[in-house]
Amino acid sequence: TFAKAGSLQFALNGKSQLTQQVRVAAPDEFVGRRRILQAGLRQLRKDRGLLLYGLGGVGKSTIAARLLERLRGYERLVIHRGLDEDKLISLLSQYCQTETGQGILSEKLPLRQRLSKFLKSGLNQPREQLIFVLDDFEANLQARGESWVLSTEAAPIFGDLLEAIAQSSLGHRLLITCRYQFELDRKLQRYFAGKQPDFLAKQVQALRGADLTKKCQRLLSFSTDSTVEADLREQAQAIADGNPRLLEWLDLLLQQSDLDMTSILAEMRDKEQEFLEDILAEQLLAQQSAAFRQLLALGLIFRVPVPQAALAAVWEGADLERCLERGRTLGLIEMFERPNALPTYRVPRLLSGLVVLPGDGEVLAKVGAEILYRLWLLQPEPDFLVSEEQMIEIHRLSLLGKSESIATNICLWLSSIYNQLGKFNQTLSVCEKTLNLTSNKKHRILLEQGDAYESLGLFTEAFNSYQSVKLVAKENEDKNIEGKVTGNLGVLYYNRGQLQEAFNNCTEALKIVLNFNPKDEQEILRLSDLLGVIWITQGNTEKSFNYYQQALKIAQKNKKFIRYEASCYSNLCDYYGIIGDSETAIDYGKRALGIQEKIKNLEGQASVLHGLAEVFIMEERYEEAISYVNQGIKIAQEVENPKLYSATYSAYAYANLLLNRLDEAWKAAITAEKYDYPPNSYYILMLLGLIALKQNQKKTSYNYIIKMLKNVKQTLSSMRVFSFKILDAQFIGICCLILITDTNNSEDYTAKATNTYKKARNLNQSQGTLKRIQQLFLILRSIDTDNRLTSLSVILSDSL
Repeated sequence: TFAKAGSLQFALNGKSQLTQQVRVAAPDEFVGRRRILQAGLRQLRKDRGLLLYGLGGVGKSTIAARLLERLRGYERLVIHRGLDEDKLISLLSQYCQTETGQGILSEKLPLRQRLSKFLKSGLNQPREQLIFVLDDFEANLQARGESWVLSTEAAPIFGDLLEAIAQSSLGHRLLITCRYQFELDRKLQRYFAGKQPDFLAKQVQALRGADLTKKCQRLLSFSTDSTVEADLREQAQAIADGNPRLLEWLDLLLQQSDLDMTSILAEMRDKEQEFLEDILAEQLLAQQSAAFRQLLALGLIFRVPVPQAALAAVWEGADLERCLERGRTLGLIEMFERPNALPTYRVPRLLSGLVVLPGDGEVLAKVGAEILYRLWLLQPEPDFLVSEEQMIEIHRLSLLGKSESIATNICLWLSSIYNQLGKFNQTLSVCEKTLNLTSNKKHRILLEQGDAYESLGLFTEAFNSYQSVKLVAKENEDKNIEGKVTGNLGVLYYNRGQLQEAFNNCTEALKIVLNFNPKDEQEILRLSDLLGVIWITQGNTEKSFNYYQQALKIAQKNKKFIRYEASCYSNLCDYYGIIGDSETAIDYGKRALGIQEKIKNLEGQASVLHGLAEVFIMEERYEEAISYVNQGIKIAQEVENPKLYSATYSAYAYANLLLNRLDEAWKAAITAEKYDYPPNSYYILMLLGLIALKQNQKKTSYNYIIKMLKNVKQTLSSMRVFSFKILDAQFIGICCLILITDTNNSEDYTAKATNTYKKARNLNQSQGTLKRIQQLFLILRSIDTDNRLTSLSVILSDSL
């Protein structure tokens, strides 16, 4: 009932009625599996056959269907489950359209002779090639000790088919899907494992990584647009453990919105048990030795594939290699092979309810963390690069095992990378978990945590983290950390609009670095870049340019500063846009974008895309601007960063407003407002007021403009040095009020607008800035039917 695409045969050619029970994913539901598809195609194009084996529900039949779609030139004959002589002959009879072939199949000869003769002379076309697909082949197996072998009934039929295929010169093929890798008697081994690579066995594992993400995106309950609570989704994904069929079962369950949380959790556990019974996992485990079951239980300590040495560290049993091989052939242990590297192993977490963990879980987790830390970080294989997933696993185990030192080191590594990539929520998660355990290097963790809070617009939380770091740094006389956190406070004050405090902290931080650690060029570079940003916000383009050049000079000296080099180019894009040199601005912006793409800094890419879009808007190249903004929106959705959402959607709204696409502009501005980022709030409110006024929704416009002016007043009251951008927005807001209110108030508002505009121009009157304010003002002039803005038009014209 959970199948969505019918049978394997239906997905292929619809000829046989023998396979209507097989469930496969439709092509548009199929995701990933690139490596196993490539290996399977190479095998089937070159040699006799392929066996796909693995735990029930992992998608063996679906992979077989996709392989057959890509394998051209073969007529497909599918048998589901039981293999017997009558079924095989019936299938061939349905396929055969020649009198010769039908006559051969009707002869009173032994099956092997009939098959051999038919594959040579009874085909529909003279040199036609067949591929026999034996799906769910485990129905033809029986247990022998701890292994699986062909049943007494199926063995001779299978042997006859193998030998007939082997004797044919036409290159017929055999594709098998089965839960287990089975053993053959000696007589058949020469057609199977004995003639490698004539026949290849490939294990199909559960979905992981990008493949699992793609699969979840195609299931309603697990997609990013899902209305299911995050905790429920995570628990369901943990239960499914990447098994496609169980994921689909749980997806349908979670769509039953009439169930409460307790009922859904109980239903999920029932579904898990039903699934385990469906794939006969408990029955299979019961046939295994106690020592082997203990290995499976201990292997479940690890959630990612690990080297054999890691399993040896937690299991004291004998003959580990033999047990791993047995687990692999039964599909109870997944083996992952890599070129020029030792294989890794993983026990599916689905088995966790069927085996009992021996010993102390905390002690075992500590051992697991220590062995993986050594194997992956201290003594890795040649050319081995540790992955994020592996670092997360070490961190998880170190927390469970209360290994403070390892937990701290991994936390600092992960949080630093996450902050660079714009994954700030992940930073907060890993820092919070580690701070509950560690006192060692706590101030360094708080520093990374503060960076994440700040980037998410959580300024109070960021300020508290930074203040704690600064206190510890002073107590320990750690000038290096004190300088860094003082610089971070400068950024925080800048984002809060407190430009003087930002300038003071960045200047103080630079002095600390120059006095106590003058060789720290990276920090000098960072602080110079920040001071350039602070100066340009105040309108001093000359001082800003000097700091940008100083920063860029350092960045270009050393390849390890490439991230900061991109930041310098991005800031120069903004600088040249402000002074009106669009060509140079675009050049620097594209340089920055190239670097950010190269180093895969998603937040940096989105920021540069926004900067370039602003320049294109100024140049009235609106469609190009929208193209860049759309790319930025996709990245913002990926990293879930409110700052990027706010910036990209507001730019999208502005471009559409200038194109007079008011509905699109309104939707984008409303979306930008939803992703609240305080430093950009005033600008979004101004856009909403302007769009509403353009739509002749004066009451709505008035409400947004009043809200914006209150926001601006509050922001300006905390500033000792003003930002010309905020003053420009205030000017546009007052102009809106001139058009909205009655004529009695116009004169007063005109005076306020004039005063605000002059303050802004005292700070900055660069050509790019003037062009931007002129664009906004022209929108107002287009609806100024009573010529209320005429005197202000003269003032703007004079400044231009």
